[in-house]
Amino acid sequence: MKLVYVLFYAAVDLVIYLKLNKPGKISRKQLLIFVFIALIFTLLNTGIIKSPWLMPNKEFFMPLSFSIVPVLVYFWFNFVVLKRIYRLNIPNEAFRNTTVKVFSFFFLNFFYIMVFVMQCVFTFNPVSSIR
Repeated sequence: MKLVYVLFYAAVDLVIYLKLNKPGKISRKQLLIFVFIALIFTLLNTGIIKSPWLMPNKEFFMPLSFSIVPVLVYFWFNFVVLKRIYRLNIPNEAFRNTTVKVFSFFFLNFFYIMVFVMQCVFTFNPVSSIR
């Protein structure tokens, strides 16, 4: 059953990535359908329905809360980091462009993979089981 949760977290991360970094890939209708399905899945895990195959609240919502981190990093990178990089006195324009590409890859692409790995770790080995 934990595989379903991993697929859910992957879908959430993928939709956030596509919406922020590739705006034309997901239509408004597709986004609304995904949000509706995600809300139903989330409501099932709030504890309204007691089922042995559902994860407990804190074990479900903690990895899900990691999905907001790439959104914060995206806005931080685009509105703070890029402005500071372009304000630097770097005479070599090619070096500046390479720096922007490297930082963009790390913060706008690779960061999603790191978040997903952490979600998988917390899904298969929840914090509540570590004592």
